[in-house]
Amino acid sequence: MTLRMKQMLACASSTALVLLAVACSGSDPLDPDGGGNGEGGQTAAAGGSEGGANEGGEGEGGSDIPAVEDPFEPPPAPSTFSDAELDALGSEIDASLASASATYSARIVGLDSKQVVYEKNATSLKKPASNTKLFTTATSLVLRGEAGRPEAGIYAAAIEGGVVQGDLVLFGQHDPVTTTPFGNGSRQSLDAAADVLVARGVTSVTGDVVARGELLYEGNSLGTISFSAERSQTADAFRAALVAAGVSVAGGASTSSAVDAPSDLDLILPMPSASYDVIANAINVPSHNEMADLLMHNLGVLGGGASTYAAGFATEIGALDDLGVAHEGLLLNDGSGLSHDNRVSATHITSLLAAMEARADWSAYVHSMAIAGVRGTIASRMTGGDTAGRFWGKTGTLTGVVALSGVLFHKHDGQRYLVSLLANDVGNSTSARAALDGVVNALAKNRKGGEGILAAPRLTRVSDDQNGETALVELEPVEGASGYLVWRSPDGRVWRRDDARLVTGTKHRTMSFDGSLFVRVTALNAAGESAPSAVLGVRVSNGGERALFVDADQRYASDPVPENPLGWGNDAVVLHAAAITGPFESCASSAVATGAVDLAGFGGVFWALGRESSADETFAVDEQDRVRAFVEGGGKLFVSGAEVGYDLIAEGDAADASFASEVLGIEYVADDAGTTFVGADDLGLDVPLARFSKLGLHEVAFPDVLAPVTGVACLDYLAGVSGAACVATDTESGGRVVVLGFPLESLDDPAVAALLVGLLE
Repeated sequence: MTLRMKQMLACASSTALVLLAVACSGSDPLDPDGGGNGEGGQTAAAGGSEGGANEGGEGEGGSDIPAVEDPFEPPPAPSTFSDAELDALGSEIDASLASASATYSARIVGLDSKQVVYEKNATSLKKPASNTKLFTTATSLVLRGEAGRPEAGIYAAAIEGGVVQGDLVLFGQHDPVTTTPFGNGSRQSLDAAADVLVARGVTSVTGDVVARGELLYEGNSLGTISFSAERSQTADAFRAALVAAGVSVAGGASTSSAVDAPSDLDLILPMPSASYDVIANAINVPSHNEMADLLMHNLGVLGGGASTYAAGFATEIGALDDLGVAHEGLLLNDGSGLSHDNRVSATHITSLLAAMEARADWSAYVHSMAIAGVRGTIASRMTGGDTAGRFWGKTGTLTGVVALSGVLFHKHDGQRYLVSLLANDVGNSTSARAALDGVVNALAKNRKGGEGILAAPRLTRVSDDQNGETALVELEPVEGASGYLVWRSPDGRVWRRDDARLVTGTKHRTMSFDGSLFVRVTALNAAGESAPSAVLGVRVSNGGERALFVDADQRYASDPVPENPLGWGNDAVVLHAAAITGPFESCASSAVATGAVDLAGFGGVFWALGRESSADETFAVDEQDRVRAFVEGGGKLFVSGAEVGYDLIAEGDAADASFASEVLGIEYVADDAGTTFVGADDLGLDVPLARFSKLGLHEVAFPDVLAPVTGVACLDYLAGVSGAACVATDTESGGRVVVLGFPLESLDDPAVAALLVGLLE
């Protein structure tokens, strides 16, 4: 009998269906058109069993646990607006738009419900202004993914006795990293590179310092880019950085417009250009014109063409075809939206947003946007309780043009709504902005009558059944919840509603996706659906040694960091999982503190603290006791977080300081390294120069500067406060402890994360 047949028989044998009275569902939960179970469309009995039909332990029972999923219901269909509610909303939107002298293309659609909420000349072509940047940044993510990055590096012909013979060439294929969003000052990456070269023995350059390619130095968010001027500024800055580091340069600073790497020279130092998700945030939040136009040229080259706007647009059209987004009439002459000849419709934009939501890089894309009442170009707009922190979008302004597009995370029904509002022939831009804001305010009202969306649940554990197929999901109950949606994903990035499971209990055994499973949970009541929990994951096994990821970052949701105003759970497990080889499971730190999870059962433990600090306690007393026992028993521990030393040593008591020294092996040097650039030190890691602080998702303002007690520094901070960014200590009991002074998930290069995690092996 096949595994799928087992599952179907188990579901069919349930004696009753527990129907959840979820008022937000407008359909029969057993209607096959209302959602499938993501495993072939078989409708199953409601979940919520304490172990289900297959009692066999709490994820520690081994291969005797049947590989069969617990009963569940398909997720309820998201609620829609009634005709009367649509009429009332439409009238209010019409009145708001009529309050300003302009012509409009407007469209609002439910991202979850797929309901078209409002349209006005939705396919009419308009000047989009900086809404153009939504296409520029989306295309870079489609082509290269969030972890991709522009090519950049330092080249030379030969280095003899510390002397660079001839020119030293800094190449950047549309590299914006020498701008302030990516470091503490535009020159910091160049200073970091100069420090690395000096550490490698470089003392002088006999030729020129050359900036080759297309780069951005300092950058003006409101400006029009001059590629030649940016090259010249970059060359001057790089020469100055070398001289400041003690390198003598015989020649001057010169430039080359070639956008390919020099084939006649050797790459002597790869440069850490920012990843495309970070670049997207640096473009969309402040609406950075020069960076967007640089990226448009980059798209031309990535698409196999020239470094031109025309080639970049051709690449964008190809990306839209790949996404399945119709683009009739679309015309973009630049990446920034400064051109008055650009033409876009509201339908183009909402279709783009909807297509991006189905991709793995959606989180990176939506986190690249400005947030009403919080950050970027709408920090002072839509500041009411229904919209502040809830509308994430992109603005646009030209003479006679005002635009606003993005996503509303609705306070009262828990759903997401795509909005695109393009105003042309604007008589007064202030009035037009108020009209567009009025549309979002009208949409954000409680029109369906639901009250009291619940707080996000706490996901406590996702454990491996060790049968190669299933995992057990455990969560804390939420008072007032009529049920929970267990959202399942193969990678922690793409979340399909059809793959979610509706359950009533706090445990659910479920299938993995080819061995991997990531889970988040939302709580349901009559009003709608809560924000999501943190993500936990598992890579299942057939027994043997497993690693454990511990989500210890409560600050991210309970005391929201600036990039997370809605208190969503974090996704730190995703990057950790990509770096961990072999089976792993995960839990919240509370499960360790209570003893529900025994660290001794795992080969390696990855303790993720994010920016958790003294107000939250990086390691509470119960956690310290259990971690100490694990380490003293020969365990391997990897800790990452930006405030570990600050909390335990600078702000902690004597017991905290003792734990930091005796167990973690760290001394505390400073609260802020003043840099986001690091390089490898004593352990021979192949990380000459790397960058952290993932803008829009995992930003780091105060990375800890550390020093080893008896171990070694495995990373040093560069071009900032001198000290270790990573400390590794081999313990007397045969284990190893690695402590990183910033969150591992804030690295924008997964390859560097994998090398650091590999220190435990």
